Amino acid sequence: MKKKLEEWLVEVLKKEDWNAFNDIHIDQLDPNVKKSKWIETGLIYLEELTSLKKLIAPKLLVAIAFSLRGSAKYKGLNFRGAKEMLRESDDSPPSFYAFPSNFKLFQQTIEKSLVIDNLNDIPKDVISLYFEYRLKGDEEFRRSIFFLKKNDFNRLNKVPTRAFFSE
Repeated sequence: MKKKLEEWLVEVLKKEDWNAFNDIHIDQLDPNVKKSKWIETGLIYLEELTSLKKLIAPKLLVAIAFSLRGSAKYKGLNFRGAKEMLRESDDSPPSFYAFPSNFKLFQQTIEKSLVIDNLNDIPKDVISLYFEYRLKGDEEFRRSIFFLKKNDFNRLNKVPTRAFFSE
């Protein structure tokens, strides 16, 4: 897994492949990871990818994205923790991305995202970014959530709206 992550990160850096949204899915790293373990395993791999990034490409940000089930109506954030989020996940395995902090397309996504600082069952050093949108001509809203380390999040040029769950 570490070797595959490193090879992918070097390729993205060398080709500046963030423009093509070059990603690597969790099942490409380990085809045996079951959906029930996507979040847990994804967070472990995000930690590993963050460590690799510090050595190979310290100026890049890294994140894992989970695709959530779409809906004809706007759903909004309808989960408070990892277990509920997993129930909202579609069948597409989560994927990792790497990009510079000023990457315009990601910045535009960030501006329309909701930051969740205290999503249950997610480590305190990880920020969750919830994103929901509908493209012209689409019948459904598309939904996703990104996890990135707080240190990377703090390097973003634009900061979206923050949401906190009351205890």
